Amino acid sequence: MADIVYDFGNARVKWFVPRASRFEDFRHAIAELKEPEWQKVVGRKSKPPAGFARVNGTPFAFGDAARRYIISERPAGAARYKRTYYGPPLAYVLSEAFAKNVGKVIVVASHAPGDIGYARNLIESAKGEWYVESRHGELYFNVVDVLTFDEPVGGYSHFTLTEKGQEQKKNPFKDIMVLVVDVGGHTVDVMAIDPGAEIDLLSLKSTRTGITQMTEEFESALRANNRTMFQDAGDLDIRRVENAILTGAYQFGKVSVNCRDEVNAALNTLMNDVIQVIEKAGGAANFDYILLTGGGAVLLRNSLVQAYPRIDFIMADGNPDLMKFANVFGGAKILAMLQTLGEW
Repeated sequence: MADIVYDFGNARVKWFVPRASRFEDFRHAIAELKEPEWQKVVGRKSKPPAGFARVNGTPFAFGDAARRYIISERPAGAARYKRTYYGPPLAYVLSEAFAKNVGKVIVVASHAPGDIGYARNLIESAKGEWYVESRHGELYFNVVDVLTFDEPVGGYSHFTLTEKGQEQKKNPFKDIMVLVVDVGGHTVDVMAIDPGAEIDLLSLKSTRTGITQMTEEFESALRANNRTMFQDAGDLDIRRVENAILTGAYQFGKVSVNCRDEVNAALNTLMNDVIQVIEKAGGAANFDYILLTGGGAVLLRNSLVQAYPRIDFIMADGNPDLMKFANVFGGAKILAMLQTLGEW
C-alpha cells in the first residue's frame, strides 16, 4: 500500500509522497499526442524522456514538454474531472513518484471549495488500474481508494497538525477566529475557522481570480514596455517572473530590468479582488488572524500587510519556497489524523 497527495491545480500540478518525503510540481499543461509524434519523441531510445508517457495506451506530453504542442483550453467544472483529463496526469505522477509497480495506492486529492459538487467525479476519474510507459519503464498502478479535501483545509491542517496528524502543542488558532485565504492559480478560496477549531462549512467559497491572471498581466506589460529586449523571447520562466514580482527587477541575462511599475499595476488588480473576497467573508476586523496558503500568497503577503496593518497575517509554511506545497503537506496530515482515529 502506498499513499500520495495530489493537487491538480489550474496553474501547477503538485504531488507529495509522505513516506518518502518527496514532492514535486510541474506546469498544468497536458497534450495528447498522435502516434507519429510519440514515435518521433521516443525515436531509437528504449524509453521516453521526462515529460512524456503513454497512459493506458494513449501517448501524452505533460508540463513544459506539452508547451511544444497545441493545447486546448483547460476544461472547467465536471469536464475537468473526467477520467480522460484528470486521470492521465495522475498516472504520470504515480510513475514519477514511485518509479515501480504499486498494486494498491491511496490518493489524497485536493479540490477548490467551488468544485465540491464534482468530488464524486474526481474519485471515479482517479480510481482503477493505470498502465504507464514512461522513462521509468512499463509500470502498473491500482488506485484503490481516494480521499478528497478542500484546499484551504489542507493549508490549515499543515499549520496546525503534526506529521502524525495530531494537534500542534503550540497552536495559536485553538480558541480564536481565523480566516484561511488560499491564493491559487485561477481561484482565491476562503474558509472561516471558529473557536475550538470548528470549520464553518458554509464559509468555504471560491472566487474566480488568481495569480495566473496577475502574472500574465505583468508579463504582457513588461514585454510592451521593453519591446526590443523581449521581441525574440519565448515564454518567460515562471520562477523568474515570480522573483521579479517579489523584487521589482527582472533579470534578463546580465541586464536587470526595473519593473516596479508593472509589478504594482498587476498586483493592484489582484489585490482588489482579494480584498473583496476577505470583505465578503466577514471582513478582516472580525478575525484574530488570517492564515495565508497557496503559492500565490507569497507574492501578495506584503501588499496585504500594507492594506490591513492591524491584522496578523501568518504563512501556512515558514519557508516561502514551500508555500505552494502547503496544501498537499496538509493533505498528508489529514490522512494521518484519520488513520490514527481509525476513520480511514
